[in-house]
Amino acid sequence: MIPRIDQFLDRTVLVSIPALFSDGACRPYRLMGFELHGLWLQSDDLNQRLLTDETNEFAATAPVVFVPFAQIAGVMVPTELHTE
Repeated sequence: MIPRIDQFLDRTVLVSIPALFSDGACRPYRLMGFELHGLWLQSDDLNQRLLTDETNEFAATAPVVFVPFAQIAGVMVPTELHTE
């Protein structure tokens, strides 16, 4: 069964974003939303990569980042969801 993206809202997904992290490795992000052209993701890695020293205090607001699908190499999700 192919998973639906809405099943993973407010959950951790693994995403490869080579434009931001040149190693191309999948990193964990919390999926906060999705649109036709990309994903809304949240993580400390994204904050550290995108915020400057002058805007670093913005990280305390738990910002989300829109990443267009054109910049995403892959999204990895479990095929079996475990409820906690």
